[in-house]
Amino acid sequence: VSEDPLLAEVVRARVSVVIADAQRDPRWKRRRARSAMAVPLLLGEEVIGFLLMDHHQPGMYDEETAALATAVAAQAAIAIQNARLYAEAQERAMEQEGLARIAALAVSTLELEPLLERVLREAAPLVEAEGAALLLYDEDTRSLRARYVLTRGEFLPEALGWEVPIDAPGMEQSIFIRGGAYYSNLGTADPNLIPAYLPYIEQLGVRNFCGVALRVRDQSIGELYFINRLQGFGHDEVRLARAVAGYVANALANARLFEEARLRAEELAVLNELGQALTARLEVQQVLEEAYRGASRLVDTTNFYIAFYDLQQKIISFPLEVEENERRPYRTRPFANGLTEYIIRNRRPVLIKEDLPARLQEMGVDQIGRAAQSWLGVPLMVGDQILGVMAVQSYT
Repeated sequence: VSEDPLLAEVVRARVSVVIADAQRDPRWKRRRARSAMAVPLLLGEEVIGFLLMDHHQPGMYDEETAALATAVAAQAAIAIQNARLYAEAQERAMEQEGLARIAALAVSTLELEPLLERVLREAAPLVEAEGAALLLYDEDTRSLRARYVLTRGEFLPEALGWEVPIDAPGMEQSIFIRGGAYYSNLGTADPNLIPAYLPYIEQLGVRNFCGVALRVRDQSIGELYFINRLQGFGHDEVRLARAVAGYVANALANARLFEEARLRAEELAVLNELGQALTARLEVQQVLEEAYRGASRLVDTTNFYIAFYDLQQKIISFPLEVEENERRPYRTRPFANGLTEYIIRNRRPVLIKEDLPARLQEMGVDQIGRAAQSWLGVPLMVGDQILGVMAVQSYT
Protein backbone atom coordinates (compact mmCIF):
# COMPACT_ATOMS: atom_id res chain seq x y z
CA VAL A 1 0.00 0.00 0.00
CA SER A 2 2.80 2.42 0.86
CA GLU A 3 4.11 2.10 -2.72
CA ASP A 4 0.74 3.02 -4.24
CA PRO A 5 0.15 6.82 -3.99
CA LEU A 6 -3.63 6.54 -4.32
CA LEU A 7 -4.11 3.83 -1.67
CA ALA A 8 -1.57 5.46 0.63
CA GLU A 9 -3.62 8.68 0.54
CA VAL A 10 -6.85 6.77 1.25
CA VAL A 11 -5.25 5.04 4.26
CA ARG A 12 -3.83 8.30 5.56
CA ALA A 13 -7.01 10.37 5.12
CA ARG A 14 -9.52 7.51 5.67
CA VAL A 15 -11.84 9.09 3.09
CA SER A 16 -12.75 8.39 -0.52
CA VAL A 17 -10.51 9.87 -3.20
CA VAL A 18 -11.93 10.82 -6.63
CA ILE A 19 -9.71 11.17 -9.71
CA ALA A 20 -11.50 13.11 -12.44
CA ASP A 21 -8.87 12.52 -15.14
CA ALA A 22 -6.65 9.53 -14.45
CA GLN A 23 -4.36 10.17 -17.41
CA ARG A 24 -3.29 13.49 -15.91
CA ASP A 25 -3.16 12.37 -12.25
CA PRO A 26 0.17 10.81 -11.14
CA ARG A 27 -1.57 8.96 -8.31
CA TRP A 28 -3.19 6.53 -10.78
CA LYS A 29 -0.75 3.69 -11.52
CA ARG A 30 -3.08 0.99 -12.80
CA ARG A 31 -4.61 0.05 -16.15
CA ARG A 32 -5.64 2.64 -18.71
CA ALA A 33 -8.66 4.62 -17.50
CA ARG A 34 -9.92 8.22 -17.68
CA SER A 35 -11.55 8.47 -14.23
CA ALA A 36 -11.25 6.53 -10.98
CA MET A 37 -12.32 6.41 -7.35
CA ALA A 38 -10.87 4.67 -4.28
CA VAL A 39 -13.07 4.07 -1.22
CA PRO A 40 -11.77 2.75 2.12
CA LEU A 41 -13.42 -0.20 3.88
CA LEU A 42 -13.44 1.05 7.46
CA LEU A 43 -13.99 -0.76 10.74
CA GLY A 44 -13.83 2.03 13.26
CA GLU A 45 -10.55 3.75 12.43
CA GLU A 46 -8.97 0.69 10.80
CA VAL A 47 -8.78 0.35 7.02
CA ILE A 48 -9.34 -3.33 6.20
CA GLY A 49 -9.58 -2.97 2.41
CA PHE A 50 -10.61 -0.84 -0.53
CA LEU A 51 -13.26 -0.46 -3.22
CA LEU A 52 -11.58 0.59 -6.48
CA MET A 53 -13.58 1.80 -9.48
CA ASP A 54 -12.48 3.21 -12.82
CA HIS A 55 -14.11 4.21 -16.11
CA HIS A 56 -12.97 4.82 -19.67
CA GLN A 57 -14.55 8.29 -19.69
CA PRO A 58 -13.30 11.24 -17.62
CA GLY A 59 -15.38 12.89 -14.89
CA MET A 60 -17.55 9.85 -14.16
CA TYR A 61 -17.16 10.13 -10.36
CA ASP A 62 -17.98 13.05 -8.08
CA GLU A 63 -18.81 13.77 -4.43
CA GLU A 64 -22.28 12.28 -4.78
CA THR A 65 -21.01 8.95 -6.16
CA ALA A 66 -18.26 9.01 -3.53
CA ALA A 67 -20.85 9.38 -0.75
CA LEU A 68 -22.90 6.52 -2.18
CA ALA A 69 -19.81 4.32 -2.53
CA THR A 70 -18.79 5.17 1.04
CA ALA A 71 -22.16 3.96 2.33
CA VAL A 72 -21.82 0.74 0.34
CA ALA A 73 -18.25 0.31 1.63
CA ALA A 74 -19.42 0.69 5.24
CA GLN A 75 -21.92 -2.14 4.79
CA ALA A 76 -19.33 -4.24 2.96
CA ALA A 77 -16.80 -3.76 5.79
CA ILE A 78 -19.33 -4.96 8.36
CA ALA A 79 -20.23 -7.97 6.20
CA ILE A 80 -16.54 -8.84 5.71
CA GLN A 81 -15.88 -8.58 9.45
CA ASN A 82 -18.89 -10.77 10.24
CA ALA A 83 -17.68 -13.34 7.72
CA ARG A 84 -14.22 -13.30 9.27
CA LEU A 85 -15.59 -13.71 12.77
CA TYR A 86 -17.80 -16.57 11.62
CA ALA A 87 -14.87 -18.28 9.89
CA GLU A 88 -12.72 -17.85 13.01
CA ALA A 89 -15.50 -19.24 15.19
CA GLN A 90 -15.84 -22.24 12.89
CA GLU A 91 -12.08 -22.74 12.92
CA ARG A 92 -11.99 -22.57 16.73
CA ALA A 93 -14.89 -25.01 16.93
CA MET A 94 -13.07 -27.44 14.64
CA GLU A 95 -9.91 -27.04 16.72
CA GLN A 96 -11.83 -27.76 19.91
CA GLU A 97 -13.44 -30.82 18.35
CA GLY A 98 -10.03 -32.06 17.23
CA LEU A 99 -8.47 -31.46 20.65
CA ALA A 100 -11.44 -33.18 22.29
CA ARG A 101 -10.85 -36.26 20.12
CA ILE A 102 -7.17 -36.26 21.04
CA ALA A 103 -8.00 -35.82 24.73
CA ALA A 104 -10.39 -38.77 24.54
CA LEU A 105 -7.73 -40.88 22.82
CA ALA A 106 -5.15 -39.96 25.46
CA VAL A 107 -7.25 -41.52 28.23
CA SER A 108 -8.78 -44.34 26.18
CA THR A 109 -5.99 -46.88 26.67
CA LEU A 110 -2.71 -47.50 28.45
CA GLU A 111 -1.28 -49.39 25.46
CA LEU A 112 1.24 -46.82 24.33
CA GLU A 113 2.00 -47.89 20.76
CA PRO A 114 -1.50 -47.73 19.23
CA LEU A 115 -2.29 -44.67 21.33
CA LEU A 116 0.64 -42.61 20.02
CA GLU A 117 -0.02 -43.66 16.43
CA ARG A 118 -3.65 -42.56 16.59
CA VAL A 119 -2.82 -39.28 18.34
CA LEU A 120 -0.29 -38.33 15.66
CA ARG A 121 -2.74 -39.22 12.90
CA GLU A 122 -5.35 -36.95 14.51
CA ALA A 123 -2.95 -34.14 15.39
CA ALA A 124 -1.22 -33.62 12.02
CA PRO A 125 -4.43 -32.69 10.11
CA LEU A 126 -5.55 -30.55 13.05
CA VAL A 127 -2.45 -28.38 12.60
CA GLU A 128 -2.82 -28.71 8.80
CA ALA A 129 0.66 -30.26 8.61
CA GLU A 130 1.86 -32.93 6.19
CA GLY A 131 3.59 -34.84 8.96
CA ALA A 132 4.59 -35.13 12.58
CA ALA A 133 7.51 -36.54 14.55
CA LEU A 134 7.69 -37.75 18.14
CA LEU A 135 11.08 -37.96 19.86
CA LEU A 136 11.41 -39.43 23.36
CA TYR A 137 14.33 -39.16 25.75
CA ASP A 138 16.31 -42.37 26.35
CA GLU A 139 18.18 -42.26 29.67
CA ASP A 140 20.46 -45.17 28.74
CA THR A 141 21.84 -43.49 25.61
CA ARG A 142 21.27 -39.91 26.83
CA SER A 143 19.68 -39.06 23.53
CA LEU A 144 16.38 -38.15 21.92
CA ARG A 145 15.24 -41.14 19.88
CA ALA A 146 12.59 -41.01 17.15
CA ARG A 147 9.57 -43.01 18.29
CA TYR A 148 7.27 -42.14 15.39
CA VAL A 149 7.74 -40.11 12.22
CA LEU A 150 4.59 -39.56 10.16
CA THR A 151 4.69 -38.02 6.70
CA ARG A 152 1.81 -37.82 4.22
CA GLY A 153 -0.19 -40.32 6.25
CA GLU A 154 2.53 -42.99 6.44
CA PHE A 155 4.85 -43.89 9.32
CA LEU A 156 8.52 -44.29 8.43
CA PRO A 157 9.93 -47.49 9.99
CA GLU A 158 13.50 -46.47 9.13
CA ALA A 159 13.14 -43.42 11.39
CA LEU A 160 13.26 -45.64 14.49
CA GLY A 161 17.07 -45.53 14.25
CA TRP A 162 17.25 -41.74 14.36
CA GLU A 163 18.69 -40.23 17.52
CA VAL A 164 19.97 -36.86 18.71
CA PRO A 165 22.45 -36.89 21.65
CA ILE A 166 21.47 -34.29 24.22
CA ASP A 167 25.12 -33.31 24.66
CA ALA A 168 25.57 -32.62 20.92
CA PRO A 169 26.81 -29.10 20.00
CA GLY A 170 24.02 -26.54 20.21
CA MET A 171 21.62 -28.75 22.17
CA GLU A 172 21.64 -26.29 25.06
CA GLN A 173 19.36 -24.18 22.83
CA SER A 174 17.00 -27.06 22.00
CA ILE A 175 13.37 -27.00 23.03
CA PHE A 176 14.07 -30.18 25.01
CA ILE A 177 16.64 -28.46 27.23
CA ARG A 178 14.82 -25.11 27.40
CA GLY A 179 11.39 -26.67 27.75
CA GLY A 180 9.83 -24.32 25.22
CA ALA A 181 8.63 -24.15 21.62
CA TYR A 182 10.07 -23.04 18.29
CA TYR A 183 8.77 -22.63 14.75
CA SER A 184 10.54 -21.81 11.51
CA ASN A 185 9.45 -21.21 7.93
CA LEU A 186 12.99 -21.09 6.55
CA GLY A 187 13.67 -24.81 6.12
CA THR A 188 17.36 -25.71 6.09
CA ALA A 189 18.23 -22.02 5.64
CA ASP A 190 17.28 -21.29 9.26
CA PRO A 191 20.51 -20.14 10.99
CA ASN A 192 19.18 -21.37 14.36
CA LEU A 193 18.99 -25.04 13.33
CA ILE A 194 20.94 -27.35 15.62
CA PRO A 195 23.42 -29.40 13.51
CA ALA A 196 22.45 -32.75 15.07
CA TYR A 197 18.92 -32.42 13.62
CA LEU A 198 20.00 -31.38 10.13
CA PRO A 199 20.43 -34.87 8.53
CA TYR A 200 16.87 -35.82 9.49
CA ILE A 201 15.46 -32.46 8.40
CA GLU A 202 17.06 -32.98 4.99
CA GLN A 203 15.83 -36.59 4.71
CA LEU A 204 12.25 -35.50 5.42
CA GLY A 205 12.42 -32.56 3.02
CA VAL A 206 11.33 -30.15 5.75
CA ARG A 207 10.27 -26.76 4.38
CA ASN A 208 8.90 -25.47 7.68
CA PHE A 209 8.21 -26.88 11.12
CA CYS A 210 6.84 -26.25 14.59
CA GLY A 211 8.22 -28.04 17.66
CA VAL A 212 7.27 -28.14 21.35
CA ALA A 213 8.79 -29.91 24.34
CA LEU A 214 6.89 -32.73 26.04
CA ARG A 215 6.86 -31.87 29.74
CA VAL A 216 5.86 -33.85 32.82
CA ARG A 217 6.22 -32.19 36.24
CA ASP A 218 8.46 -29.45 34.82
CA GLN A 219 10.79 -32.01 33.25
CA SER A 220 11.24 -32.61 29.52
CA ILE A 221 10.63 -36.18 28.36
CA GLY A 222 10.71 -35.59 24.61
CA GLU A 223 9.81 -33.36 21.67
CA LEU A 224 6.82 -33.17 19.33
CA TYR A 225 7.18 -31.70 15.83
CA PHE A 226 4.76 -30.84 13.05
CA ILE A 227 6.31 -30.45 9.61
CA ASN A 228 5.50 -28.91 6.24
CA ARG A 229 2.40 -26.75 6.52
CA LEU A 230 1.29 -25.15 3.25
CA GLN A 231 0.72 -21.71 4.80
CA GLY A 232 3.71 -21.98 7.13
CA PHE A 233 3.65 -21.98 10.93
CA GLY A 234 2.87 -19.20 13.37
CA HIS A 235 1.72 -18.53 16.92
CA ASP A 236 -1.69 -20.19 16.39
CA GLU A 237 -0.02 -23.44 15.35
CA VAL A 238 2.32 -23.25 18.36
CA ARG A 239 -0.74 -22.88 20.59
CA LEU A 240 -2.32 -25.99 19.07
CA ALA A 241 0.95 -27.93 19.22
CA ARG A 242 1.32 -27.10 22.92
CA ALA A 243 -2.18 -28.41 23.61
CA VAL A 244 -1.50 -31.66 21.74
CA ALA A 245 1.88 -32.03 23.47
CA GLY A 246 0.17 -31.74 26.85
CA TYR A 247 -2.14 -34.65 26.06
CA VAL A 248 0.74 -36.74 24.67
CA ALA A 249 2.93 -36.07 27.71
CA ASN A 250 0.14 -37.02 30.12
CA ALA A 251 -0.59 -40.19 28.16
CA LEU A 252 3.10 -41.15 28.28
CA ALA A 253 3.27 -40.46 32.01
CA ASN A 254 0.14 -42.53 32.72
CA ALA A 255 1.35 -45.42 30.58
CA ARG A 256 4.74 -45.43 32.30
CA LEU A 257 3.16 -45.37 35.76
CA PHE A 258 0.92 -48.27 34.76
CA GLU A 259 3.88 -50.24 33.40
CA GLU A 260 5.91 -49.58 36.55
CA ALA A 261 3.01 -50.74 38.71
CA ARG A 262 2.56 -53.86 36.57
CA LEU A 263 6.26 -54.72 36.73
CA ARG A 264 6.29 -54.11 40.47
CA ALA A 265 3.34 -56.44 40.91
CA GLU A 266 5.08 -59.10 38.82
CA GLU A 267 8.28 -58.67 40.83
CA LEU A 268 6.41 -59.06 44.11
CA ALA A 269 4.70 -62.19 42.80
CA VAL A 270 8.04 -63.67 41.74
CA LEU A 271 9.63 -62.80 45.08
CA ASN A 272 6.73 -64.39 46.92
CA GLU A 273 7.02 -67.57 44.86
CA LEU A 274 10.78 -67.57 45.33
CA GLY A 275 10.43 -67.22 49.09
CA GLN A 276 8.06 -70.17 49.22
CA ALA A 277 10.35 -72.26 47.01
CA LEU A 278 13.46 -71.47 49.05
CA THR A 279 11.84 -72.36 52.37
CA ALA A 280 10.88 -75.73 50.92
CA ARG A 281 14.51 -76.61 50.11
CA LEU A 282 16.88 -78.05 52.69
CA GLU A 283 20.00 -78.70 50.62
CA VAL A 284 22.29 -75.77 49.84
CA GLN A 285 22.63 -76.55 46.13
CA GLN A 286 18.87 -76.78 45.74
CA VAL A 287 18.51 -73.37 47.40
CA LEU A 288 21.12 -71.92 45.04
CA GLU A 289 19.35 -73.32 41.99
CA GLU A 290 16.02 -71.87 43.13
CA ALA A 291 17.68 -68.50 43.72
CA TYR A 292 19.14 -68.60 40.21
CA ARG A 293 15.80 -69.50 38.63
CA GLY A 294 14.03 -66.77 40.58
CA ALA A 295 16.63 -64.14 39.68
CA SER A 296 16.34 -65.14 36.01
CA ARG A 297 12.68 -64.13 36.07
CA LEU A 298 13.56 -60.66 37.31
CA VAL A 299 16.84 -59.71 35.61
CA ASP A 300 19.15 -60.83 32.81
CA THR A 301 21.26 -63.65 34.30
CA THR A 302 23.41 -64.35 31.25
CA ASN A 303 26.37 -63.68 33.56
CA PHE A 304 25.52 -64.54 37.15
CA TYR A 305 27.16 -65.87 40.27
CA ILE A 306 26.59 -66.61 43.93
CA ALA A 307 29.71 -66.36 46.07
CA PHE A 308 30.14 -67.52 49.68
CA TYR A 309 32.54 -65.96 52.16
CA ASP A 310 34.51 -68.12 54.60
CA LEU A 311 35.55 -65.81 57.42
CA GLN A 312 37.85 -68.36 59.08
CA GLN A 313 39.83 -69.31 55.98
CA LYS A 314 39.52 -65.89 54.29
CA ILE A 315 38.42 -67.36 50.97
CA ILE A 316 35.64 -66.71 48.46
CA SER A 317 33.94 -69.75 46.91
CA PHE A 318 31.68 -69.82 43.84
CA PRO A 319 29.23 -72.73 44.19
CA LEU A 320 27.05 -71.38 41.35
CA GLU A 321 28.51 -69.38 38.48
CA VAL A 322 27.16 -68.75 34.97
CA GLU A 323 29.08 -67.00 32.19
CA GLU A 324 27.41 -66.32 28.83
CA ASN A 325 24.66 -68.78 29.87
CA GLU A 326 27.25 -71.53 30.43
CA ARG A 327 27.77 -73.12 33.86
CA ARG A 328 31.26 -72.86 35.28
CA PRO A 329 32.78 -75.41 37.68
CA TYR A 330 33.06 -74.78 41.40
CA ARG A 331 36.09 -72.67 42.31
CA THR A 332 37.60 -70.70 45.17
CA ARG A 333 40.03 -67.81 45.50
CA PRO A 334 41.62 -65.87 48.36
CA PHE A 335 39.74 -62.95 49.87
CA ALA A 336 41.07 -59.91 47.98
CA ASN A 337 39.96 -56.39 47.09
CA GLY A 338 37.39 -56.94 44.36
CA LEU A 339 33.77 -55.87 44.08
CA THR A 340 32.59 -59.03 45.84
CA GLU A 341 34.81 -58.22 48.82
CA TYR A 342 33.67 -54.59 48.76
CA ILE A 343 30.05 -55.69 49.25
CA ILE A 344 31.06 -58.14 52.00
CA ARG A 345 32.97 -55.43 53.87
CA ASN A 346 30.34 -52.71 53.44
CA ARG A 347 27.23 -54.93 53.54
CA ARG A 348 25.34 -52.93 50.95
CA PRO A 349 24.41 -53.37 47.26
CA VAL A 350 26.53 -51.94 44.44
CA LEU A 351 25.22 -50.90 41.01
CA ILE A 352 27.61 -49.72 38.30
CA LYS A 353 25.85 -48.80 35.05
CA GLU A 354 28.85 -47.62 33.02
CA ASP A 355 32.54 -46.70 33.07
CA LEU A 356 33.46 -49.57 35.40
CA PRO A 357 37.24 -48.80 35.59
CA ALA A 358 36.61 -45.22 36.74
CA ARG A 359 34.09 -46.36 39.36
CA LEU A 360 36.45 -49.04 40.67
CA GLN A 361 39.22 -46.48 41.03
CA GLU A 362 36.84 -44.13 42.80
CA MET A 363 35.80 -46.91 45.21
CA GLY A 364 39.38 -48.09 45.78
CA VAL A 365 38.55 -51.55 44.39
CA ASP A 366 40.73 -53.79 42.19
CA GLN A 367 39.59 -55.30 38.90
CA ILE A 368 39.47 -59.08 39.33
CA GLY A 369 38.74 -61.25 36.33
CA ARG A 370 37.13 -60.15 33.10
CA ALA A 371 36.08 -56.48 33.02
CA ALA A 372 32.32 -55.97 32.71
CA GLN A 373 30.47 -53.04 31.15
CA SER A 374 27.89 -52.96 33.94
CA TRP A 375 27.64 -54.75 37.28
CA LEU A 376 25.11 -55.31 40.07
CA GLY A 377 25.77 -57.13 43.32
CA VAL A 378 23.80 -57.57 46.55
CA PRO A 379 24.85 -59.01 49.92
CA LEU A 380 23.44 -62.35 51.15
CA MET A 381 22.71 -61.85 54.84
CA VAL A 382 21.05 -63.62 57.74
CA GLY A 383 20.42 -61.03 60.41
CA ASP A 384 23.74 -59.25 60.89
CA GLN A 385 25.78 -62.12 59.48
CA ILE A 386 26.93 -61.88 55.87
CA LEU A 387 27.07 -65.16 53.97
CA GLY A 388 28.21 -63.93 50.58
CA VAL A 389 27.19 -62.07 47.43
CA MET A 390 24.81 -62.58 44.51
CA ALA A 391 25.76 -60.66 41.36
CA VAL A 392 24.89 -60.17 37.70
CA GLN A 393 27.03 -58.45 35.10
CA SER A 394 27.09 -57.58 31.42
CA TYR A 395 30.07 -57.58 29.06
CA THR A 396 28.29 -55.77 26.22
